Amino acid sequence: MGKTNLKDSQRQKVFALLVGGILIAIVPYGCAHQKPQPNATHYRFSFNDETYRIRSISSEDKTEAYNELVGGSFVAVDFDQDRIVDQIMLGVVSLTGC
Repeated sequence: MGKTNLKDSQRQKVFALLVGGILIAIVPYGCAHQKPQPNATHYRFSFNDETYRIRSISSEDKTEAYNELVGGSFVAVDFDQDRIVDQIMLGVVSLTGC
């Protein structure tokens, strides 16, 4: 019987070391690779019988932010949030007649 207890004790130690080693390896890796999630707000409106959406996107720490104007067939971006479109990211749109 004494040998059985010794084997059980050894198994418990090995199991504890194994679990401890796995936790030590996984926890820092999991925390180090978490990326901040962006925050987004939306505003939907109609203009000339077409529906558009303004999407304001900012990083969790508010260091990066930009606005998107989303139409039925285009996405335009205002990177510096000065209300002037900086780039058409998707589609083709004419700004004449606005």
